[in-house]
Amino acid sequence: MDNKIDLISKDLEFVKDSVQDTSARIRSLEISVHSFSNDFAEHVATDRQVGSEIAKIAKTLEKNTDSLIEHMRRTEINEMNINELKSISEKIDSRLRPIEHDIAGKNAILAMVMKMGGIIGGLIAVCSFLYDIFKR
Repeated sequence: MDNKIDLISKDLEFVKDSVQDTSARIRSLEISVHSFSNDFAEHVATDRQVGSEIAKIAKTLEKNTDSLIEHMRRTEINEMNINELKSISEKIDSRLRPIEHDIAGKNAILAMVMKMGGIIGGLIAVCSFLYDIFKR
């Protein structure tokens, strides 16, 4: 019977050691799970913050895209207006060029007449002076 008691005692000791070992492993797992739980909670908080920042960036990009589209529309209108103004300027220039040539020609003629008038006036003054000298 002692033998059986020793055997049972050894079995109980083995079970006790196994339970203690299992208990230690469970504690270790609980600590790891708790650590993972804290890490996961921090990760979720970080994800929320990043998600919020991404939403702000998306709104900014959308706003900037709308602004760029409006800017491109205005640029296109301005380019069309510039081309129209160039066309109008060319038409005006083609109409004014002959008038400018006429005015330049008339100014040249007027300048020539003025020079001739000056020369003729000078000749008349010389003739008048000579007439006065010889008349006396």
